[in-house]
Amino acid sequence: MQRLILVLLTFALVTACSSTRETSSSDTQIPVSTRTVAEYSEEDIMRAKSFYIQGITAFEMQDFNTALDQLTMSYIIVPDDAGVNFALADAYMYLSDFTNAVFYATEAIDIDPANKWYHVKLAEIYIRDGQEANAVTALERATSYFPKDIDLLIIKAGTLTEIGEYKASNDVYERIAAISGPDLQLYFQQYRNYVMLEDVDGATKIMESAVKMEPDNPTLIQMLGNLYLEDEQYEKALELYEKALGNGITQPEIKIGLTDLYIQQGKWDEATAFIREMIEDPMVLQPVKNELMQFVMSQFMSDSSSPAMRHNTMTIIEAYSEAFPEDPDALALAADFYLIIEDDENALIKLRETVRLMPENEPAWRQLVQLYYSESQFEEIIAISDEAERWVPEDAFIRFFIGMAYSFTDDTENAISWLNQATEVPARPNFKSVVWGVLGDTYQQADNWPQAVNAYEEAIALDPDNSTALNNYAYYLSVRNENLQTAYEMSLRAVSMEPNNSSYLDTLGWIYFKKGNYAKAREHITAAIENGGNSATILEHMGDVYDKLDDSENALKWWEQAFEADPSRVYLLDRIEG
Repeated sequence: MQRLILVLLTFALVTACSSTRETSSSDTQIPVSTRTVAEYSEEDIMRAKSFYIQGITAFEMQDFNTALDQLTMSYIIVPDDAGVNFALADAYMYLSDFTNAVFYATEAIDIDPANKWYHVKLAEIYIRDGQEANAVTALERATSYFPKDIDLLIIKAGTLTEIGEYKASNDVYERIAAISGPDLQLYFQQYRNYVMLEDVDGATKIMESAVKMEPDNPTLIQMLGNLYLEDEQYEKALELYEKALGNGITQPEIKIGLTDLYIQQGKWDEATAFIREMIEDPMVLQPVKNELMQFVMSQFMSDSSSPAMRHNTMTIIEAYSEAFPEDPDALALAADFYLIIEDDENALIKLRETVRLMPENEPAWRQLVQLYYSESQFEEIIAISDEAERWVPEDAFIRFFIGMAYSFTDDTENAISWLNQATEVPARPNFKSVVWGVLGDTYQQADNWPQAVNAYEEAIALDPDNSTALNNYAYYLSVRNENLQTAYEMSLRAVSMEPNNSSYLDTLGWIYFKKGNYAKAREHITAAIENGGNSATILEHMGDVYDKLDDSENALKWWEQAFEADPSRVYLLDRIEG
């Protein structure tokens, strides 16, 4: 809108536009047109002005075709008017007719070369048409006329940056600085160009100048500090940060920068002492401390195998959580750290405190339930099940582990209830497939085979690659002598996905046994045993296979091993003693 108003005001029939920045006549060689301009009657001028205003109005309404028609009528009457040519160039540019846009912009410049905005418009047209080199040429011409016009120089520098001429752009910024004096925005633009040139030295010098201009600006200090660190100028970075802190600049960027420096130099004693000092300093705001702790964790994650990193991070994290025992964020951060280093005991302590202080923390509840499960603390899961459901309702993950806990405590009724609830809430298909598969196992344990079948079918439909569901379903089908071919196909698929899984190999061997192929049964059950399968079931299966192969000696041997593995299988005594 402002540009079009400017065009209206610059219409030659009213007033010509001059630069928005005045320059002394001694500094500027104002160009003069050598073109002969026709003289028009008062009547022609008024008619042309009417068409011009209508054209500009249509342009403002973004009715570019109508604008073009009206401006063209104005041009027919006064073809040597710079303002009309400029407006036509603008209209054609917005219609992406760059050939005509260039023509009329060039005409405007030829008629009135002293109007810098005509030069800028020509450069803009070239840029939109992808003619960056011509755009730069147009701006070069303009700046040759107005060598100290800051507006033109800034546009030229920006254009050079846009086309990737970063060094030339910085040269122009230097010219601007020589005219107008140091300017922080100019420094930022030069810094960006040096970064694109991967010139760390140039970027560093510019940031040093910026810091001299604003020595208390924490953002500038941090940017310069990062450059020093990148160039391994650790002593300069240290001097910069310590000076900033000495001057009372306590922004988190500076503190984190100094911590980063200590860590990079391996000065863990200094880093730890510095961080603990900040943790205990009541003048340092809590958000700053939290940000610092997140930084410490990120540094640890980048080199978690380092014993020194681990020890010092633990010292810092412990100091933080001890300093703020009622801060759930501090405790959650400590829990994350202990989970990473697999210190389950301390992780459980921190997680319990986290959910006590922030019971709506869903990730903490999930981690707590899963950690209890991995530690086989099933009673603890059951004890917190109602509270977890109250604070994190309808969470498939939490419900699943509660159901598993009940299953492991032989409470199949509650196990089935919680697992069914887990299937009723949204979850990823792969995870929901796991839930249905476990539900199938639980129904099987409860001797509810029809529901078990339904659960297994749901599991496999959700994820055809759920090898556990495929194997278990196949095994129970074989035990029941049902659909042995289907069981065989599912078992083959499970083994193809995990060829060294002893349980899967045993299932396939048992299906062969049921189908009467005892040689194949022995082959796969032997492979199961060789892959670590030493359960009483697998050992008993091997005895049964040898029995069918009329090898009573080996059958007896395997049955004895099965009984030793599970003395509750008293029925094996009849086979052993018989």
